[in-house]
Amino acid sequence: MSKRRLVIDSDCGLDDLMAIGNLLLYLDQCPDYYEVSLISSVHGMTDPHTGKLMFDLVFGDLLHAISDRDNSSSMVVEGCEVGWIAALREKENKKIGILSILEESWGGDYRRDYYDLFSKQMKKECFPKDQTSDLSHLPLSLSDAHHHSMKSIVDLRARSHEEHRHEMKFDEYTDKEIITQHLLHAYRNLFVDGVNSDEKDSDASFDLLCLGPLTNIATLLKADPSLFNDGRLHRVVIMGGNFLVPGNTTIGTETNFALDACALDYFLQNLSSKVDVVIFGLEVANEVNGDLLHFDFTSFLSSIPSSSASPLIEAKIQLSVFLEELVKLRPHCRHYDTVVSVYLLHPELFDLQEMEICVDSSVYSGKMLVDDQCADIDVSKRRTVKLAIGARL
Repeated sequence: MSKRRLVIDSDCGLDDLMAIGNLLLYLDQCPDYYEVSLISSVHGMTDPHTGKLMFDLVFGDLLHAISDRDNSSSMVVEGCEVGWIAALREKENKKIGILSILEESWGGDYRRDYYDLFSKQMKKECFPKDQTSDLSHLPLSLSDAHHHSMKSIVDLRARSHEEHRHEMKFDEYTDKEIITQHLLHAYRNLFVDGVNSDEKDSDASFDLLCLGPLTNIATLLKADPSLFNDGRLHRVVIMGGNFLVPGNTTIGTETNFALDACALDYFLQNLSSKVDVVIFGLEVANEVNGDLLHFDFTSFLSSIPSSSASPLIEAKIQLSVFLEELVKLRPHCRHYDTVVSVYLLHPELFDLQEMEICVDSSVYSGKMLVDDQCADIDVSKRRTVKLAIGARL
């Protein structure tokens, strides 16, 4: 089986960490199937700066040990801190979708719990104390979002012709679209320059795993359509949406999609039809237990001979201990994104059904229309996807 590269875009929630951790531990046992090449952080359950920090803290040693790169930090990149929905909300002067989980009644408690958990787990104060004491000081509060470690943000319209080959075109709700220079460089280096410069990887294909709002991915697609539409991207697997069951943000919407329905709409309309799109909505992701692939931490740790110490083994032990504690403290992390990680490695366990979907762009709340509900929508705004509808347990 030829190697396929896996690129992960995530908002670094608790289930994201479990999903990515399981993948890294499992993929190390079958390196000829998948190779994790890049992890990017996006706004959502955490802010992208915190997300990158956590990815480096939790996965950095193992990424370095299994990679042939000199610096594992090059495998983790910080992404967009606010969704496209922000500009549309400003233009319409009304609340559309959600800009941050801090707008939700549970958002502040989730962030405080998150920071407290990881400060204890990492045996040090990972975050400034004022971030856990007052809602206004939490990362991505709307008052300080543009002051939170985003010095590398650049306006793509200002990029030189040599550095940016494609002219940017902004529509009505992305006229303030911004992106981190490091994010675009990292994806270009992987999808374009990295493949072209390495003959042995000339036939490499990519899968893209999206575990948060689609802001990063839609922005990259708009910035440079060749990144995802030139044949190297094989499949996009998304955790988001609710198609046949009630939502978890409102009765009609799911959090990932509600956080940036504008970006989601653009991505579905402009991604090449040759790229498979698989979506795990709440129908399956919230109902199935990710223990289907839960790593047997105890057996793994007890099987390691004391004489086999190496950077790789030590990194795996460190990550295994962390994930074991995470499951004990927060059992719900085995659902949602963790279930999607099971699909990547065991697709035979899930039932998929082709459906025609589109974003309800009349409200951009994250509400999805399915099959017959799309009948009155322009065909150019519809997308045929494979929707997970059940698991074979």
